[in-house]
Amino acid sequence: MRGKLIATVLVVALCLTGCGDVAGTNSRNNGGSKSVNDVLEEQMAKEDASGSNADNSGSFDSATGSNTAAIGPDTAVSSAATSMHTAEYMDDFGDTIDLTGQSSTMTYSVVFNMVFYPENFVGKTIKLEGLFSEMYVESTDKRYFTCFVPDAAACCAKGVEFEPTEEYKYPDDFPKVDDEIIVEGVFDTYDDDGETYCTLRNAKFTKKNAN
Repeated sequence: MRGKLIATVLVVALCLTGCGDVAGTNSRNNGGSKSVNDVLEEQMAKEDASGSNADNSGSFDSATGSNTAAIGPDTAVSSAATSMHTAEYMDDFGDTIDLTGQSSTMTYSVVFNMVFYPENFVGKTIKLEGLFSEMYVESTDKRYFTCFVPDAAACCAKGVEFEPTEEYKYPDDFPKVDDEIIVEGVFDTYDDDGETYCTLRNAKFTKKNAN
């Protein structure tokens, strides 16, 4: 039976990946406003409804406000992910990591490492492809843009936040949700309300296969 890596989508800021602590993704509550986790749960529900019938043992604990992830015996992904986290290994990539055209396993593994070992990626230019998503979070009064990268089984995804350059005007220059995009930006982390998040700064993007 083919193993699957089963993981809750961890997000940076709106539905993007919060760096490091799997069990420590926190809500951003502001009175009756939607928190980041509220938005995340909505996105997860949409992904579950449109995705495959694969089992997902990851869960959201409403009591603690935490996301939990269960990692199955998918050695192709888990082995690659755990072997890539050292700074020495990441230096082999150089200053630019171009994941376009790479296998889904390789791409997902690198994104996995960006989430859990962000210090090894800061300052590197990252280029990747995935599905465009955007969300407005009322509690922060900010619109966030994400490139979702699915795993090889297409049952799980991790989101990478990106901050477009000022040349892009919203909404005219932006793709539709779930459009395939290619995005390139400089990896960085930032602190917000005591938590650390990841993002691609000065990002440029194009719609994949755009005429």
